[in-house]
Amino acid sequence: MKSPDKIRAIIIDDESQCRSALLKQLEWSCPHVEVVEMAENGIIGKQVIEKHQPDLVFLDIEMPESGGFDLLKTFDEINFEVIFTTAYDAYAIDAFKVNAIDYLLKPIDEDALVEAVDKMQIFFRNRNIQAYIASVVQGLSDKNVTRKIQFPTAEGVVFINDTDIIRCESDGSYSHVYYADGKTIILAKTLKAIEALIQSDSFVRVHHSHLINVRQIERYLHAEGGQIIMSDGSTVPVSRRKKTVWKEIFT
Repeated sequence: MKSPDKIRAIIIDDESQCRSALLKQLEWSCPHVEVVEMAENGIIGKQVIEKHQPDLVFLDIEMPESGGFDLLKTFDEINFEVIFTTAYDAYAIDAFKVNAIDYLLKPIDEDALVEAVDKMQIFFRNRNIQAYIASVVQGLSDKNVTRKIQFPTAEGVVFINDTDIIRCESDGSYSHVYYADGKTIILAKTLKAIEALIQSDSFVRVHHSHLINVRQIERYLHAEGGQIIMSDGSTVPVSRRKKTVWKEIFT
């Protein structure tokens, strides 16, 4: 079992001097971070990530062949935290779309690095607490119709009743989760991964881009091949491939 005080990390950057500089900064300022390996591009980076299953990846955005965002898109589920490193501030917004712990501009400031790693350490230490909460929630869900779904975010874990989720919509490597109270969260997970997290018979994939809660359906329309109107007024298309599944629900 890994020590909660040790963070296993990987550095992915195409510039050797940047990799070496960051490694030295971590050794000097963040001794609780153990760099298990480094990689020079996203292709090798993926192999290294799959090999070591790190807690944290320092990821350069601009790299030849496979950049940071390109690398992340190759994962069905991202089971590690990300601190982006880049010389281009324009990437900041895109970086946080994937729930990055932090974003560091090159040359990396030592104080900013320490702050980013501290945020990661707080998150890492909370994992055991979150796992305990999740087990309690799961125990309760076995006895009740309503289940709690846990969605991991950069800040921790969000818990929500499955009955309060209207639908989930795919957006490439991300997914939008729509709540009954009007709120929406964006997760750095594919719809397939979201479906695995929810694991409920009440949720049905009626389209390759849409997962819906059947308890939140208002009506079904035959127009344009089939459309579902949800409780929030949103319209979800039914793909031809999924019509068999759709008929099974209501027959």
